[in-house]
Amino acid sequence: MPKGLEAVGWQLGSEWRISVLAHAPTWDDWRTRCAFLGQEAHQEEWDAQAGSLGMPYREERYVVLAQRDKAG
Repeated sequence: MPKGLEAVGWQLGSEWRISVLAHAPTWDDWRTRCAFLGQEAHQEEWDAQAGSLGMPYREERYVVLAQRDKAG
């Protein structure tokens, strides 16, 4: 990330990596997510673990704070 920011005249100020709880609200959403990640969706897993909000899973997020480089 820092090199990409430098290439466009910005500098990295801070960065955070966080893990959040997310939910796939429907079976179709769960299948789409699994397909995107190259995983198999299993109906038995959905039936056993999905609740009123859908299927819970952890999602990693990468957040940066950047500013335009004042030297440029």
